[in-house]
Amino acid sequence: MFALFKGRPGRRGLVGKTGVDGFLGINGRRGPKGIRGRRGDSGLTGDQGNPGEAGPPGIGPVVHQVSAFSSFIIIYHDFIGRTECPVYPTEVVFAVDMSADVTQAIFNRMKTMVINFVQDLKITESNCPTGARVAILTYSSTAKTFIRFSDFRSKQKLLEGLQNLAYERSNSRRNVGTAMRFAAKNTFKRVRHGVLGRKVAIFITNGPSREISEVTTAALEFSALDITPVVISFANVPEIQRAFEVGDLAA
Repeated sequence: MFALFKGRPGRRGLVGKTGVDGFLGINGRRGPKGIRGRRGDSGLTGDQGNPGEAGPPGIGPVVHQVSAFSSFIIIYHDFIGRTECPVYPTEVVFAVDMSADVTQAIFNRMKTMVINFVQDLKITESNCPTGARVAILTYSSTAKTFIRFSDFRSKQKLLEGLQNLAYERSNSRRNVGTAMRFAAKNTFKRVRHGVLGRKVAIFITNGPSREISEVTTAALEFSALDITPVVISFANVPEIQRAFEVGDLAA
């Protein structure tokens, strides 16, 4: 019987060939968000900036009697600014008198005023917040809209629309206060907003108003809404001037 003995270890084998690359593994999940870093130190105070542009000149309520069309242009230049190129967004409302004592000839004169004014005005024709937008109202004892601010984006189209403004015979008495309150509540409801924006309402009238108490109330509303009223009258209207003065004192 032979005894079995454990042999000595053999020599180390040769290095095998590199194996084939394995399949690409599945992407791991996104790691947790890191801890927020410490807030940096405040920077140095910057240099003082340049002075800003001067704001538009202030304007207050205006009542003026005119005897010629040229007076109207002077009034507008004095209280609103040159019409060539309004730098600030300006919303201008014209309210044309259609009450019982307005004749065809007087109406034509009022209409000519508005058309000549618009011809010299820089009308907003884009979304750029410069230039002016124009709305037209007619009024007697009540008021109604003829052209809204958003109706025209072209001066030519606006002028064509104004040509369609026709004389309407009326038996109603004049109420400037009603027209003012209509403009404040409806016409100026959708305007461009901006610190330097201006809102001006120009009421062309053939004479005194029926209810002065309504003018006073409307003047207060205009003051609260930062709307400047301008009254162009073909007759002396001291009672409207006094109503505006009361509104200014109350404001």
